[in-house]
Amino acid sequence: MRLYLITMDDNLENAIRKIVREILEKDVVAARPRAYGAPEGSKRDKQLDMTKADLESGDPERIQRAYNRREKMEKG
Repeated sequence: MRLYLITMDDNLENAIRKIVREILEKDVVAARPRAYGAPEGSKRDKQLDMTKADLESGDPERIQRAYNRREKMEKG
């Protein structure tokens, strides 16, 4: 990886920030493969998001809750 030191004006900085924000927003929407069958905003989508957050928290109680939620979702 190469790093370059450049100077930029406010317009360039704002343009770069806008592009990065758009890329991040697209990644959030497309973060889950279609195989999960969870349209954005659906109950299943929200449950998957909660499960992911619980697993990433590192809290053993939340991790167990995530596993329990996932098992319940698989049964249904």
